[in-house]
Amino acid sequence: GGFEPDKEMGFYEVYRELFKRIDKEEEMEEHVDKDHKDAPTFGDAGTYIEDVLAFYKFWEVFGTLKEFPYVDKYDTSKASVGRERRIMQSENRKERQKEKKLYNQTVRDILEFVRKRDPRYQHWK
Repeated sequence: GGFEPDKEMGFYEVYRELFKRIDKEEEMEEHVDKDHKDAPTFGDAGTYIEDVLAFYKFWEVFGTLKEFPYVDKYDTSKASVGRERRIMQSENRKERQKEKKLYNQTVRDILEFVRKRDPRYQHWK
């Protein structure tokens, strides 16, 4: 994979859209107790370095608002007693935390992949 230098616009479009989509998904997860902050745009070849650095700084500390209910091992409504339900909820929470950690790490891995190939960042460095 990757991009050839003479196809730079493709690089900016692809990753601008990817991070915009991730941010949009986060916005849809916003709850009363969880605030979504709009991510800075990835920009393009002409984006000021301050804005490029703000983009990377934002995503370096990214933590998803997603809750990942699809990884639940147990249907807590099937619990026969409170103790059993609490154990099921605890196991489900652990699975969700694992999935959340994996998702956050994947986003950071993509960020690193992009940063190493971003001509604006490499030029600044």
